[in-house]
Amino acid sequence: MTGRTAPADYFAIAHGSVEVVKRGLAWLVAQADTDPGIVLVSTMSQFTASDLASAVPVACGAWAKGNPAKINNRVIYGATHRTFRTSKWSRGPVLALWPDLEFLEKLHDDHRVSAVCVVPWGLEEIAPWVKAKNANDLTGAQRPSSAVTISDPVVAAAVKSITLVVNLSTGLVHPRDRSSAINAFKILRDRRHRWDPAEIYAWALANGWSGDGAAELRDVADGVQRGKAYRAGPSDWAVDIYARWSTASTP
Repeated sequence: MTGRTAPADYFAIAHGSVEVVKRGLAWLVAQADTDPGIVLVSTMSQFTASDLASAVPVACGAWAKGNPAKINNRVIYGATHRTFRTSKWSRGPVLALWPDLEFLEKLHDDHRVSAVCVVPWGLEEIAPWVKAKNANDLTGAQRPSSAVTISDPVVAAAVKSITLVVNLSTGLVHPRDRSSAINAFKILRDRRHRWDPAEIYAWALANGWSGDGAAELRDVADGVQRGKAYRAGPSDWAVDIYARWSTASTP
């Protein structure tokens, strides 16, 4: 498993402390049996002045210089969100410390990631990722989430249609794909449907969309619902598409 299908774990504890970081490192060392692991932080200063630096000061000294370190005879790299792409680490498990949702989207798309564990700063920010990835809480406090769903079945049918017609490798980059999404949500809005953009984001992330693509779909869904004036080409949807979505949503 890599990237989008990589198993995901996290600690359901906000403001991860030294003890939580140590538990995350233990997870990483256990995972790094065949491939080296990597610890990811947002800024280089976190290798010298953070709970991570308190937990493994010698390793952090090596990571701050761009070198790998050994923890319990396992090779572990360290990098920031900016240096991750160009680091010498090539494949394996990832321990992401205090990441934001945007960076988790990048990990979701990275084919080098064989498994990921998150020590969060805030639980609310990573909640869509947790739901989409059905992430396992290593504290045992949170049960695994149920299947990712969209509450309104007609909206769910429409999002599935969007997923079928757009190029998932590029998301909504192509103007025609973007127009298809905008026009679909306009049809739903005109029929007085309401939706939760976070649900749509989580569903997309769990169903083949890239991290960037899922975020774009969420933003378009949110914008159309709020009445934002999007520029879109003529609708390519069939004149009876709403009836089809309604039929598809009927048990």
